Amino acid sequence: APLADALKPSFYQTSEFMLGKVAVGIVMPQCKGAIDRCTETWNDAAMDQVVQQIQAAMAWWNARTGGRVTLVYEQRRAVPTGYEPINRPQSDESLWIGDTLTSMGFAGTNYFEQVYAYDNWLRQQNSADWAFTIFVANSFANPSGTFSNGYFAYAYVPGPFMVVTYDNDGYGISKMAVVVAHEAGHIFGALDQYTGAQVACSQ
Repeated sequence: APLADALKPSFYQTSEFMLGKVAVGIVMPQCKGAIDRCTETWNDAAMDQVVQQIQAAMAWWNARTGGRVTLVYEQRRAVPTGYEPINRPQSDESLWIGDTLTSMGFAGTNYFEQVYAYDNWLRQQNSADWAFTIFVANSFANPSGTFSNGYFAYAYVPGPFMVVTYDNDGYGISKMAVVVAHEAGHIFGALDQYTGAQVACSQ
């Protein structure tokens, strides 16, 4: 019974099983120049592409489950932040994610608490079993399509969020679905299985 309770949805248990109803928050921060010099500007066409690619990624997962997942989406477009995420290293994620979520009205003692607050709000608003957030850093004008230290897509296991860039290094926006599908596996507990990850298939 204690183990079963630990696996139930709770404030910190937001993506244990890819079953039932899953709410997906799509957050696209927009630099406003209060702290960093802005080099990226979202437009409707680019944000539409992002949403279409994310929905395609999750539809791929739904097919793997035999259609046992109901997916709902919330879009937060061009959310103001004082930072330009793509020009910073991945290690600065706390700055712009926290600032973005503050703009959205979600508080917490740290940025992870803010994400959990948003995920739980998503779940409650949509009567969903699970929820997670996808932060998309605009990299349209960035030659590498990566953060300043080379990162471009990653997720925390198991949740509460993933981060991708618009270009995702060499993948490009047309293949964002492939990247998001991979990271969504991590959101629900899957580990890397490719050779370079050196993770045993039994793990």
